[in-house]
Amino acid sequence: MLKIQPVRGRFMSQERTVSNEKEMQLIGEVTWLLLQSPLHREYPLHVLESRFLNAIRLGQCRIYYDSKGPIGLVTWAQVTEAWHQKLMEQDEWLPEEEWNRGNYLWFMDFIAPFGNCTSIRRSLSAQFRHKTKAWCRRIGDEKRADRVFLHRKGHLTDEQEGYLN
Repeated sequence: MLKIQPVRGRFMSQERTVSNEKEMQLIGEVTWLLLQSPLHREYPLHVLESRFLNAIRLGQCRIYYDSKGPIGLVTWAQVTEAWHQKLMEQDEWLPEEEWNRGNYLWFMDFIAPFGNCTSIRRSLSAQFRHKTKAWCRRIGDEKRADRVFLHRKGHLTDEQEGYLN
């Protein structure tokens, strides 16, 4: 049985670890960023676990900051060829066990409600400089239509460049 003790008017489990505290902080920042984006603010609560907490635990989530706080986030997965094809053809979400099983790099979420896309994209290019291709899905404004983009190292179309700027 967990022992609970009051801390400044709140209750806190003695078994909480630093990593749990860091997860809570990051989920709070993710939630705040989602609320700043008209396209993402309607996500149901369970999405925090299925889309973001798994990525945080795997080290496949990066939150970007400026002097005022979080400004964007990206999650990524390295999927098998079978899941790569599913993501290309269907609106399906990755199960937890599939996030890090293959060689196809997918950016699952790219959220930048204040702009800053160019600097985030540059940071990702440096982080994944060993990859020559990456895919991402863009949620559109109209009926939340999805479009899949293939990014090749050093080869962005004008449309992709405009989307990422």
